[in-house]
Amino acid sequence: VSSVQTIGASAFDGCSGFTGSLTIPNSVTSIGSSAFGYCTGFTGSLTIGSSVQTIGYSAFYGCNNLHTVTIDSGDISSLSSSDSNLLSNADVVYVKTGLSVGAYITGSFTKQATSDKSDYDMYYKTSLSGLVFQPINTLTPANGSSSYNTTEGAGNHVAYMIGTGSSTYGNGYNGTGSEISIPSTFKGKPVVAIGNNAFRESSIIEYIGLNKITLIGESAFRECSMLEYVALGDNLKTIGNYAFYDCKKMGNSTIPAEKNLNIPNSVETIGDYAFYNCSGLTGSLTIGSSVQTIGDRAFANNLFNSIQINSKDICEMDSAPGNIYDSAKSLFVSDTIDKDSVGEAITASYDYVWTFGSFHYYTRKEITP
Repeated sequence: VSSVQTIGASAFDGCSGFTGSLTIPNSVTSIGSSAFGYCTGFTGSLTIGSSVQTIGYSAFYGCNNLHTVTIDSGDISSLSSSDSNLLSNADVVYVKTGLSVGAYITGSFTKQATSDKSDYDMYYKTSLSGLVFQPINTLTPANGSSSYNTTEGAGNHVAYMIGTGSSTYGNGYNGTGSEISIPSTFKGKPVVAIGNNAFRESSIIEYIGLNKITLIGESAFRECSMLEYVALGDNLKTIGNYAFYDCKKMGNSTIPAEKNLNIPNSVETIGDYAFYNCSGLTGSLTIGSSVQTIGDRAFANNLFNSIQINSKDICEMDSAPGNIYDSAKSLFVSDTIDKDSVGEAITASYDYVWTFGSFHYYTRKEITP
């Protein structure tokens, strides 16, 4: 392939079986429209060789997992704009030192003071430039264990986290973006956790997406005064102590669904005071099927109108975990749970009404007809 000069239009369009990284050789001068469109199997990095002069429309459209791009071509690095989708999914761009850099890069990426790749300047996506990425072993989880490990944490697949990595208080975010989506990978490493105090007391963030995160560290979003909505992903297992403590604006969205809080089925632990005083959440609270423990006052000072519980462990408790039943007028318990096995925490506050659909329905005692 070292003699290839032209990659034609749609040459590899839809070849989703390609895996790993993609390197365009230095011999190539042009890449046609849709040449690598929807090559969704690429999960590593993309390198643009030194001789590439043109990249066609949507050449890399749909290559959603190429998060690192290295550019050796001055013709490409100096572009003022491009419709090639070359950088659409990039979190990090490396540009050969000495090459001119145009607005196509500088408009969305911020040059870093230092680079971890010799002979290259490093640019972070601007929305990520205020985040600190560190090895996961610097994070002490809220449950007090000495380290946090994942199956991805061995060998060359060391997981990365976002945050200060410090046990002392400190806001790890100094960016300007109000809407942040945490990437699933960074420089080829999986991003799996939010560090302790990572966004604490931010007055900027309004929305954050945590689709691939498995752990939210202690006080990670504590007292974020503008935070209205958090998208919790289906990989999440642990929500640390004080994670969203006193986020009063959560639920203040004009979108009705964003007034609800959905704890995914993957979550096992909710820490002490995790959602304390998130008083803007006035819709429904859903507790996923895997939740085993809810910490002290985790949901105190909230105004949920209804609760849906899919966890057998929580339903069978005789004392109310985390003030979960303080405000809700209606309670829905999954019909996979025997209604006769619910604990006193429920029966003391709610009367069973009937079973319909896939839920047992209860109402608060003082409002039961």
